[in-house]
Amino acid sequence: MKAISLIVLVFILFACTTKSGSEKQEVETVTIDLSQELDKLNLSDLIAEDIRIIPLETTDRSLIGKVSKVLATADYIFILDMLMAQSIFMFSKDGKFIRKIGESGPGPKEIGRPIDFFIENQEIFVLDMETHIKTFDFEGNFIESREVNPRGGIGFSKLNGSGVFAFITGNADFNLDITDHDFKVIHSYFPYQNRRIDAGIINPLFRNEADGTLIYRRNMNDTLYSINSGGELIPYRMFDFGNKSIRQDLLPKEEDDPFWNNQMNAFAQIWYYFETASHGYLAFALNEEFWTGLHSKNTGEVKLFKRTSLWNDVTLENNSYPVGVFQDHMIFLVEPRNIIKGIADASADPTLGHPKVRELAKNLDPDSNPVLLLVKYDF
Repeated sequence: MKAISLIVLVFILFACTTKSGSEKQEVETVTIDLSQELDKLNLSDLIAEDIRIIPLETTDRSLIGKVSKVLATADYIFILDMLMAQSIFMFSKDGKFIRKIGESGPGPKEIGRPIDFFIENQEIFVLDMETHIKTFDFEGNFIESREVNPRGGIGFSKLNGSGVFAFITGNADFNLDITDHDFKVIHSYFPYQNRRIDAGIINPLFRNEADGTLIYRRNMNDTLYSINSGGELIPYRMFDFGNKSIRQDLLPKEEDDPFWNNQMNAFAQIWYYFETASHGYLAFALNEEFWTGLHSKNTGEVKLFKRTSLWNDVTLENNSYPVGVFQDHMIFLVEPRNIIKGIADASADPTLGHPKVRELAKNLDPDSNPVLLLVKYDF
């Protein structure tokens, strides 16, 4: 019998004062019970049988160095490489390269260094050089450029169908600024403390795939927040690690405090969180070990395990990691050379590995662009 642990769902009413009065929000508290750790899991035991394998076409113009962000629509996949190629690549849903979004360069209609992007109404909004938002259509045509300086930002997004923007500022004032359509600040949250607490994190702003709600996540904080139409922050989901939870009052203001090196590892630190319409994927570190917590938003079940306890029997490698979501599917990034090695190591047993992966490996170049693995959790 498979071991199944249950998330304890505790609904707490938070009263949040807004301009329109008092707003109550139900907050789901997800209790992470480390005593319910599972051991020796296969990825195939957690997902539906129908998976999607998407090799991203490699050309001289589509060579990806480091994937920073992935967004997908029904027809297209968009890849941001912020660090190396410093470009946004557009692929078909089958992985065929279509174009780069915008031309590289310092001009007003070009992209100098894309920091972040989001998609709305068939338009791509790019945060360029932390100072401008440049908009393009799906054909790559430039639409407009708007200056956000002097605030700047190292990440941003926008509430669906509204004029409210959210900026991860990266400055010495606040971590999060909420602005109106003209980039006038209407709310600021979490005053700057130090470089450890206010460090950049993976996926700090994302949209709930079920209803488009904009979610904000902060470093060393166990609570996720939604942003409402008035630009106000409302608790959305809490992760309770028991006595391993980070107490905010324990975090030192000085970044050279011995606490960071001597005691911090004893607390659960969330590394990243992704959420499909039906499941959440929580990655956290504790005592220098990496853990994963998968939870079903429909049934409340959770699968809690150390990363070393999960065997990816689909691609036969254990280095893939989530980079985005599409509807009910989690998008994992897999390096081609890892697929090739995994299949080669299992060559004596043709039953190992997913048939789609084995077929792909026959003609896969180890130096080609990454492969995307789309899976739907099924528990």
